[in-house]
Amino acid sequence: MIYTPVPEFLVMPSEQKSWVFLTAVAETEEEVKEKYSEGLSLVEENRLYLSHEDAWTQLWEGCWIEMEASLALRQAVYGCLYYLLSALPPLGCDEKFDGISPGGLSNGQRNEDYWGHVFWDQDTWVYPNILLFYPEMARHILKYRIRTLEGARQNAEQQGYKGAKFPWESAVTGCEVCPEKIYGDQEIHINGDVMMAFKQYYEMTKDLDFFVSSGGWDVVSSIADYWCSRVVWSKEEQNYHIKGVMPPDEYHAGVDNSAYTNAIAQIRYFFLKALP
Repeated sequence: MIYTPVPEFLVMPSEQKSWVFLTAVAETEEEVKEKYSEGLSLVEENRLYLSHEDAWTQLWEGCWIEMEASLALRQAVYGCLYYLLSALPPLGCDEKFDGISPGGLSNGQRNEDYWGHVFWDQDTWVYPNILLFYPEMARHILKYRIRTLEGARQNAEQQGYKGAKFPWESAVTGCEVCPEKIYGDQEIHINGDVMMAFKQYYEMTKDLDFFVSSGGWDVVSSIADYWCSRVVWSKEEQNYHIKGVMPPDEYHAGVDNSAYTNAIAQIRYFFLKALP
């Protein structure tokens, strides 16, 4: 990490009524210096806060929700949307994105915010809300899954299956980082949750090129391969079973034919049939 040391204390002139503290964050020294210089220029032009306002005004124009509800409910909805938008790269930005944790941008220690790990919450609960307003921003979430596909393939191989098994707790690589093995082994509905996000994107945008040229097909086909190798055929019943899973109800493990897991697994079949 490259940073300018922060002084232990500051003496503020009593006649000055306001101060500006400027921080720039980037992946390289060259880029962070460029952003910091840009910020200083905006400060000198007295446009730093105005540029912030302008950017958010443009963003809100595309996703503002008019609600006939109590002030408390409106504040809750607008606040949630604000935090979701803040956690994603801005429009027009193609920087690497490492997913959204249930704790948002927070990243605590053990038992605090899950260390910033990514769960099914990202694909199931966060993603659809962004997709409705800004498919371009929502695509960052799909790109994160594409970029971590190799780790998901390693997870499947370690379990003895084909294809890709996305981790219950994901970080940078896509390899399982859940500290308790049972969740990573059994909460395989995460694969269906990821597939559902790709399905929703296609249904919303009809962007077939994203699947053909940008890696989308690699993800959905790898998930399909996993399910095909994970199901167990019953000769007596003449149908397939998915055994030994943990459904979203985490108080039960080793469940055979979880309603949610089976239903979300079926989505891959209908989605693959729907793709041209």
